[in-house]
Amino acid sequence: MFLYDLQDKIIMPRHKVHRRLDRLILGREMPHVHLMKDWPYRVLGPRHRVVGHDMLTNILIGLLYGRDAFISAVLHDIADKYYPVKRGGRRRRGGGRAYR
Repeated sequence: MFLYDLQDKIIMPRHKVHRRLDRLILGREMPHVHLMKDWPYRVLGPRHRVVGHDMLTNILIGLLYGRDAFISAVLHDIADKYYPVKRGGRRRRGGGRAYR
């Protein structure tokens, strides 16, 4: 259910978690939004949230794909901030790095 990050030993929510949150709030999944938000992971690894996890990116996604995409992007940031846990199932202190 999580992506493993061996450098920081942080486990991030998989896109499955983001899609479930979309279904719960919006009634449909928006996987293209989550792919856009997490593309920097390939280059930056665990520090990928410094790019694309801000309100400007969310607004641009909303302009490109509509209101539901904007909401999905904001939900993505919230999930990344409050859902991360350490290996072993314990929550990280202080949440994620988004908006810091």
